[in-house]
Amino acid sequence: MRVAVPSIRDLGVATFELSGWAVTRVLGLLAGSGAGEPGSLLAGLTVVGLLVLGLVGATTVGWKALALWIIPGAIVVIHASDLAWMRSRMLEAAQPPYPMPPAITEEAATRSPVLAALHRTARVVSLAFRGQWIEAENEARDVCRGCLDEQGARLLAAACSLDALHAGDRGRAARIAILALPSGNDAVDRELGLCVLADAWEDGDRLAAVARGWARAETTSELAALGRLAIARLSATSGRQPWEGMPRDAIESLARDARAVGDEDLADRLISSLRPGGPYR
Repeated sequence: MRVAVPSIRDLGVATFELSGWAVTRVLGLLAGSGAGEPGSLLAGLTVVGLLVLGLVGATTVGWKALALWIIPGAIVVIHASDLAWMRSRMLEAAQPPYPMPPAITEEAATRSPVLAALHRTARVVSLAFRGQWIEAENEARDVCRGCLDEQGARLLAAACSLDALHAGDRGRAARIAILALPSGNDAVDRELGLCVLADAWEDGDRLAAVARGWARAETTSELAALGRLAIARLSATSGRQPWEGMPRDAIESLARDARAVGDEDLADRLISSLRPGGPYR
């Protein structure tokens, strides 16, 4: 795999995975279940063994013995770099032209559940964002969701929400979309955001909660615009017109979004406010 700069989290995950994998393989050997892959087993044992030797040496001959950590440290950094690289491939899969990630070996997937989860999530996202709904749904069933960080979980939820939406289950799509937004892809955020709004349109409390959530600083511009539409809907039901004083293009955008949600009445009120002498200007 190509080199990528790992984060502190990647280094911690790599250390945990290599150590745990090596111990599991040793226990498997002792139980007579097979030796596994010699090269990878040696790498894992090296990490565990030299870490232990470094700690023991530090208590007997001084901290210079921690030099024994150089080899396992290098192995950990290499594995952490693989994780960081695959995470970047997952993020690339969420942007046009939605490239598929390179294949990984079965041995690498077995050794690193996190690497396998990132790789499969990248595949699911690439397939779903390109419109291959059935293939994406099949791939998503095998993703270890507990191995994903927040970013990976959001992208996977976005892919699953798109699958449900295009399968005709808008209610399920909206529920999953709440976990996915913002996804980092403006087009996807808009499609899923409209789905969430349409599902909550007749429920004032839910719509208000959505508007509050999308008003946060980290919300994308697409979701912020849809949040303003939710506020317009809530205000219109009480006789207020919060769009007064807004630029013409902003009101026209709100009207287009209102029609996309299915509220022709609100769209007409917004457009009417732009006409000279309109009832809401």
